[in-house]
Amino acid sequence: HIRKWLASSNYTQQVIVAGAISFGVNGRTLLYLPSAFYVDDGLTLYIADLRNKRITIWLFNAVEATTPVHNLTTVEGLTIDCHGNLYFTDGSDHFISRLNLINDERTMVIGDAHRFDDK
Repeated sequence: HIRKWLASSNYTQQVIVAGAISFGVNGRTLLYLPSAFYVDDGLTLYIADLRNKRITIWLFNAVEATTPVHNLTTVEGLTIDCHGNLYFTDGSDHFISRLNLINDERTMVIGDAHRFDDK
């Protein structure tokens, strides 16, 4: 699970913001082996959820995530560029993709195009 510490409590109080202490879960609020995360300037949290084969996005103060990318083989890393494009790896399929979060356009940056077309 992902935790944050509340600054207003001098960083002594922690809150679980995503996930649960459980195995084999795949609900919208649950994680199964998160492998990477990124927090943007607006405090939106992006999580690479390895075993659920997806990327989830948690807006600031959200109670449920959105899932812009799913059906990945092994999502192992992610980052965002200055234009708001989400970059992520699919390790088993050996490619790096870019997702434009505004128009939902997904393109492969590096990898085998034939494998990407099947996704």
